[in-house]
Amino acid sequence: MGQLRFVYSARLTTVCALVFPLLIVLGFWQLQRADEKASLEARWQLAQAQPAVDYREILDQTSPLRRVFAQGHFDTQRYWLLENKVYQGALGYQVIAPFKTSAGDWLAVNAGWVPANAYRNINPEVVLPTAQIRVTGNLRKPSDSAFIGEQQASDTWPQRLLEIDTEFMSRVYAVSGVTLLPFELQLDRDSPGAFSAVWQPINMPPARHRAYAVQWFAMAAALLVLWLISSVRRVPEQSPNSE
Repeated sequence: MGQLRFVYSARLTTVCALVFPLLIVLGFWQLQRADEKASLEARWQLAQAQPAVDYREILDQTSPLRRVFAQGHFDTQRYWLLENKVYQGALGYQVIAPFKTSAGDWLAVNAGWVPANAYRNINPEVVLPTAQIRVTGNLRKPSDSAFIGEQQASDTWPQRLLEIDTEFMSRVYAVSGVTLLPFELQLDRDSPGAFSAVWQPINMPPARHRAYAVQWFAMAAALLVLWLISSVRRVPEQSPNSE
């Protein structure tokens, strides 16, 4: 039958030594992301349960997440369309409009989702309130994607956006003395000026991150098992009469 012996393979061991730690790191990274998403979700739920406060009360916070109110008016002529937004299976945009508050600040207000036309060169019909109004919603820091590069401005309004970037938007707005605050105000669905405003605090739930972590750990375990199987050989026993 022969004996089972460990046969060392430098190439196989090197590959496993490089890949195995990577799989473990990815697994723990997914667990960390799950904890972050769970914390953000809990903060979001807490914010929704609290009454709205004046937006100026939390401007000094580096990462606010709170329901606020603001008094002022929209710029109804110049606004942005945030692209590639899906609502109830339909493709559309989120409308991002400058809002001048009674205190003289300018907020980037996300008024919610509107459907896209079948032809991309035709903009959706957007009607924003022209009067002084009181808006309510969630004030938060816009997300910054590492996969989106420098955005391009156009000469006509509305303009298209891939993500909310208040510095870029302030430059494009090109109105003397106007600098948008570095926040996004997501309107409540019953706030004046809101379209289809259904917000999700996170794009991927914590449970999915944990499922991905289990997959990475399972791949690491499978790699270890394969390495052990590949490194064990059955060596035939030598005959006593063999020289």
